[in-house]
Amino acid sequence: MNWYREYQTEWKEIIETVARELGRSEQMVEKDTIQSIFLFELAKSELPFVFKGGTSLSKAYNLIDRFSEDIDLSMNRRPTQSERVKSKELISEIAENLGLVLSNPEEIKSRYDYNKYVFKYDSLFSVIPLEIIIETSYYQSVYPFDKHVVGSFVGRFCLDRNIILPIPFEAAEVMMNVQSVERTFVDPKYQKS
Repeated sequence: MNWYREYQTEWKEIIETVARELGRSEQMVEKDTIQSIFLFELAKSELPFVFKGGTSLSKAYNLIDRFSEDIDLSMNRRPTQSERVKSKELISEIAENLGLVLSNPEEIKSRYDYNKYVFKYDSLFSVIPLEIIIETSYYQSVYPFDKHVVGSFVGRFCLDRNIILPIPFEAAEVMMNVQSVERTFVDPKYQKS
């Protein structure tokens, strides 16, 4: 099964429209949509996930206008070994339900502080499979963080134009734990030289 389920034609038309109107590529809007659906499912978990990094600056705070390829996740405290195992299982389950295929299973270990999940998916706009990367880092707990709305290109487009989609899209806006902007900008890779 794929993320677009039985709505392939509708999603293709929606993504083409949003991409054209926002001056983005279809593949970018599609990937953003899949990321949003993934985060929506992840936010339902009782695990204390925190969304952070460049993608959070774009999707949650709308502060940068670059499209970040990966989803960076941590937790608001150091996870137990049981929580690490559950996080690996949950990420894999969500991805599988969306039709994403893990291309590096041998590299993912629940005992590691850092994991980089590389998922392939069949794109509506590419003949070759594309990738979504989920990175988890549990070296230290994330602080400060807050519950925040995480948006999407499709969700913002519809909200700004008062459009109701003809298909279900619960992930248009996702409420989840997000690392603060101030803490994100402390990270050297987000500081200007």
